[in-house]
Amino acid sequence: MIRLIVDKAIPYLDAVLPRYFDVLSLPAAQITHNAIRDFGADALIIRTVTRCNEQLLSGTKVRFIATATAGSDHIDRDYCRAEGIGVADAAGCNAPAVAQWLFAALARRAVRAQRPLTEERIGIVGVGHVGSAVAQQARIIGCKTLLCDPPLESQNSKLSFNSLDTLAQNCTLLTFHVPLTRDGLYPTFHLINCELIQKLSSETALVNASRGAVACTEELIEARKSGAVGDLLIDCWEGEPNINTELLALAHTATPHIAGYSAESKARSSRCAVAAVANFFGIDALHTDLLNEIAPPAPENNYIDASDFGDYTLEKTLLATVSISQTEQKLRSEAAHFEQLRTTYPYHREPSAWIVQHAAPRYRDQLSILGFRLA
Repeated sequence: MIRLIVDKAIPYLDAVLPRYFDVLSLPAAQITHNAIRDFGADALIIRTVTRCNEQLLSGTKVRFIATATAGSDHIDRDYCRAEGIGVADAAGCNAPAVAQWLFAALARRAVRAQRPLTEERIGIVGVGHVGSAVAQQARIIGCKTLLCDPPLESQNSKLSFNSLDTLAQNCTLLTFHVPLTRDGLYPTFHLINCELIQKLSSETALVNASRGAVACTEELIEARKSGAVGDLLIDCWEGEPNINTELLALAHTATPHIAGYSAESKARSSRCAVAAVANFFGIDALHTDLLNEIAPPAPENNYIDASDFGDYTLEKTLLATVSISQTEQKLRSEAAHFEQLRTTYPYHREPSAWIVQHAAPRYRDQLSILGFRLA
């Protein structure tokens, strides 16, 4: 039987995997070279906290790695390619959840400022799976958007793109949804830096829900302290899990890298990882209804009463789906436990799990298009 090590924090797998694999479920910190070698693992299902490189994999039997995450910069693909180790990620599986987190965070900000979301001009940097989901939700809500994605633009995409400078000069908010790259024509490492900030209005807000090192922490701190930039909404932090507490104190919105942590996105990512392992090892039986067993439980307390939401019905409904304030409060008081806060985060539920009651007629179409069920 194929031997499989699985990160214990990846949900909804316990009922399916033991039918086809000899499974060892471990906390991420215990997925070490010795554990992999001693168990004789043929494959791994991991998260971003497990660095898959020569140090971890050399001398082991591992032939395949599936990361249940959208990004894969924690995997040394060059080493894996040279060693004949297959790699798969779950790109796109978390896109709806990240977009949901973003608009919940923006909704909280809008309600506090008494400034509707429709007044935002959103610059979206990176228009892959997540950026596209953000653009789609923005259009439904009624926000104006400008798109920036030089790699995609170079492929003669039919979308209309703008330069980063154009976004900096014309948007009230820039949100970043790019992979972390250090080389090539379009590196994104420290893309958010003093050079970019100098081109912004002092009121322009910045959102990082991609990778922590897309932003230069020290330059963000200086910019915020000097008033050179507006609100900072941060889910991804440079140096995770040891994040900079000065930047944490300065951030308008702060969460522990959980933007993509909806129950539905976790199920999609888990299914994607299992399907990739099954494909690699030729386990056809897993391509049946068994994959559908990898699913979140039925939602509880999933009614949103919009009867007193008034002119901010969209904003307050969006905010009701993600516990931004509670999650932020925990992070601010327990930053040293970043990874624990991340792994114990109670997954938010996507709009399709929610039933909205008593919404004013003028909002019902928008809510329905966003995926909410209406009573």
